[in-house]
Amino acid sequence: MKEKLNINVRDGFSDRQGIKKENTEMQYKNLEKMTRIRLLNFTNGKFDSIYKLFDKYLLELDYTKWDIREDFVIGVKSGVFNQEIDYSDKYFTDRHYEQLLEDFNEVFNNCDYSEVLTLLEFVVGKYDFYFHVLSTSKSIEEVNIYEEYNYLFTREYIGYRFVNKQIVSITDNNEIESINDAIKNPYDDVRAHLEKSLTLLSDRVNPDYENSVKESISAVEALCCILVNNSKATLGQALKKLEDSGIVVHPAMGEAFSKLYGYSSDTDGIRHGGGLGDSTTTFDEAKYMLVSCSAFTNYLLSKKSKIK
Repeated sequence: MKEKLNINVRDGFSDRQGIKKENTEMQYKNLEKMTRIRLLNFTNGKFDSIYKLFDKYLLELDYTKWDIREDFVIGVKSGVFNQEIDYSDKYFTDRHYEQLLEDFNEVFNNCDYSEVLTLLEFVVGKYDFYFHVLSTSKSIEEVNIYEEYNYLFTREYIGYRFVNKQIVSITDNNEIESINDAIKNPYDDVRAHLEKSLTLLSDRVNPDYENSVKESISAVEALCCILVNNSKATLGQALKKLEDSGIVVHPAMGEAFSKLYGYSSDTDGIRHGGGLGDSTTTFDEAKYMLVSCSAFTNYLLSKKSKIK
């Protein structure tokens, strides 16, 4: 007997009329079946399109001996599934790629949400790399695959977004934009602190909110020290010197960041517990710090030209 088709479209007739409603509750630790299928189909479709583009331009690229299917198979099997690879198999690419698609079906349909997102984070990074190779070699407009997935996450009420190529439990677009802009700053030390804070915050298995807070405030401290050209200044000293140099920070804002700095350090300048940034720190507090410090970083960089 032929299986009955499951006809359901988000914002479609049945959904709008309330006849067959789609999920509208934010999905965090569980992903419904329909969402899993849509993620799988979208991902398979993206890779099918990139393979076709590579086939089209293969002879014109400098990668004529590079099989991206093989590269993808090796990357996922060794980097995500931790499986041994038999390089002596002369049918390596075709056979293993078919197996990989079956493994994808298994993960997206049956595995824990954290495993789905872990796999997705890896393969989207691979897609981004492959498309970057194409766009820099040919006159192809580069696609922001992370924005496309964020749109799908939004449509499916998935409680996560890609921020700086990592999946994070942040869904506010303004917050995401602020963090991404701050991470693009020109200073390696500041960028490293923000990226570390984001990584600690986004770890779905062993998140470290305490040290995420400390990395966030350290990013602000590092930037202030760079701007005043004094690597040994405390945050409060650097903020005062910024004012003397022509960057006027609103007193309430400067005082707030000085207090936040105090929460995560003692007078010896070494990070300790004892409030915001200790072992009791929550996700919401760590996220607040990352977003606030990112916004403040962007604010200071926008005022950089006013330094005397």
